[in-house]
Amino acid sequence: MAMRFLLAASWMISLGMLASFGARPAPAPNFVKVRETARLIGRADHQRRPLPEEALPVYYEESGAAAASRQGTAFAVDPRGSWATAAHVTDHCSKVHLLAGRRMALAARAPARALGDDISLLSGGLAAPTGLNLAVRTPVRGAMGYHMGFPMGSPGLIGSRLLGRTGAVRRTGRSEEVLAWVEDWRSQDPAEPLDGLSGGPVLNDDGDVVGIVSMATERRGRILSAMPGALRGLMVQTRVGIDQRYKAPIAGRRSALARFQLFLNAGLIRQIYCDV
Repeated sequence: MAMRFLLAASWMISLGMLASFGARPAPAPNFVKVRETARLIGRADHQRRPLPEEALPVYYEESGAAAASRQGTAFAVDPRGSWATAAHVTDHCSKVHLLAGRRMALAARAPARALGDDISLLSGGLAAPTGLNLAVRTPVRGAMGYHMGFPMGSPGLIGSRLLGRTGAVRRTGRSEEVLAWVEDWRSQDPAEPLDGLSGGPVLNDDGDVVGIVSMATERRGRILSAMPGALRGLMVQTRVGIDQRYKAPIAGRRSALARFQLFLNAGLIRQIYCDV
């Protein structure tokens, strides 16, 4: 199947403190329901259940992905300037910029550190009020996922259900283990491409990051995410973000949209640009 890149003990900070940071960006648009398929996952009484996890296909990155626009999404994992994104967004970049406000982009001071499985860590970037919390466990089949980022450069939120684990093969021939999600709804026109969502966080109902957006097949409504285990391991080892992380449950799509807007206002999720 042709795939393409999408151009990624804690102290809890309060909602009020988060809301006091950052300039308010344009709000995300209203919800547009695009697929009911995701809601069938886990319903044993339905005859059109999705394929079992062991039957999921392996996804292949299409050969033209390298020519895609080099922009994506990054999210804070540490208040001192550490940001996570997708490795394919930062590969071979001479300089990486995080967008601050609507015009000025500030460069990260250190080169991106690739962690494998399409995950990259930036250091020396913009400071943040806190960092997002990384999940310890992989979500189970049928779990909700909330994909947050900047498809086509505008704030966008996608709700999905987890199909399961599978593999992705890059055009270099390297294989990676990924989570495959199927779209349920999104906050933008369903005809809009998802380029720019790469590197954005995928949150679960607990408000933890369970994935980093990596690839998609928009025709079938599938989004693939890298599992943040390698990132979490490095953070524990180096104590990056160990003192401040934000975590709070998400109760449905309206709650997810409010959380996304809060993260935008606080500057915890930003657009990222690559100078090749």
